[in-house]
Amino acid sequence: MEIIYSCQAPEAQRFQQPAAYSVLGSENYKIPWDDHGEIFWHCHNWGQDMEPFHQVGIIDKAFGEWERRMFPTRTLSTSDPTKAKIHIYNSMDNIIRLPNSDTMDSPYDFKKAPGVIAVAYAFTGYKYDGWVVINDDHQFAITKQGHGFDLFGVLSHEFGHLWKIGHSTFPKSIMGPTYSKETKFTEDEDNAIDYIHGDQLRGFVKTVPQAQRFIKHYAQTVGTEPERPKGCNPFRAVKGLLRP
Repeated sequence: MEIIYSCQAPEAQRFQQPAAYSVLGSENYKIPWDDHGEIFWHCHNWGQDMEPFHQVGIIDKAFGEWERRMFPTRTLSTSDPTKAKIHIYNSMDNIIRLPNSDTMDSPYDFKKAPGVIAVAYAFTGYKYDGWVVINDDHQFAITKQGHGFDLFGVLSHEFGHLWKIGHSTFPKSIMGPTYSKETKFTEDEDNAIDYIHGDQLRGFVKTVPQAQRFIKHYAQTVGTEPERPKGCNPFRAVKGLLRP
């Protein structure tokens, strides 16, 4: 049985770009970051395969990998589900519908598609929240070497859908349509972020205090671009702003 991912983007158009990645949604499909470039997540229940603190750590790690590519935005946890814009569940059972979200009116039926390990309900505008639901009928592991699906890889993929990135044909991309322990973050994800969110990220760079501190830190090297960490590219949003 092929193990696949699924993404639901109600009222959203999915179209292919001249690149390996694809884009979910239309102009009305926005990421509801606040004025500080922050968005909050809440996990409503916990999986049966690991302790909650392990799952929290993996969620933070997966969001952190995207943050490194989406400077200066931040994805933070909250204990208040009404404050959250991203909702994480470990099954479709007993899902809570919040007043500010109706995207779960037609829940995905894992029983009819047992090969699906997780599903993302993407944002359809500032009014609605995003959801990620993990199929808890499967076994998940803390690491790639563990017995079961690598939870970090699964969540990284589904979070990519929340950021409007569809499935990719790039070799071993974390956004590939089928699960593999060999997938990883690639330059294709960087290119997708640039294409989809570049303008908004550059806007945050001009207004978010942490971005301003970053620029001030490199003020002494104006005219040169800071060294980019290997394997990620958080400086794309400030490219051009470090020069007079």
